[in-house]
Amino acid sequence: PFDLFGCRVTAVVNQRGERTAMAFRIEEAGRSLVYASDAGYGPDGPSAEALALYRGADLLIHDSTYTPEDAARYPQRGLASVSEAVTAAVRAEARMLALFHYDQDYSDADVDALVERGRREVAATATARAASAKRPMELLAAAEGLTLHL
Repeated sequence: PFDLFGCRVTAVVNQRGERTAMAFRIEEAGRSLVYASDAGYGPDGPSAEALALYRGADLLIHDSTYTPEDAARYPQRGLASVSEAVTAAVRAEARMLALFHYDQDYSDADVDALVERGRREVAATATARAASAKRPMELLAAAEGLTLHL
């Protein structure tokens, strides 16, 4: 961890198929943002270190390149599906999940379908963990020009 411009920055090595990538957590004034690009965990999901980095993030911006079906077709690329992103966010109890890094061949309608699929998965897990959840996790699609306030 290190301090930069009044923010605390922490990084971990994240799995990316056969390769690795960095995931970053930036904290300031009690708020936290996590950026996890190029994350492709494999069957065991995110590492304990990655989950610790994501834990309780106000905003988790997570790679969600594919549908689970497309991710299964391209495992060598080491990129996450929307389901892997949702699972990581739910396990880490993130407050908001922003999907991004969509497959270049996906249309806007395909991205909208990813978001709806992710929201259904969040709703299904929210029912199972309703007793412990303070509020449901919000899920949205990151898009050029989007501004979020934490």
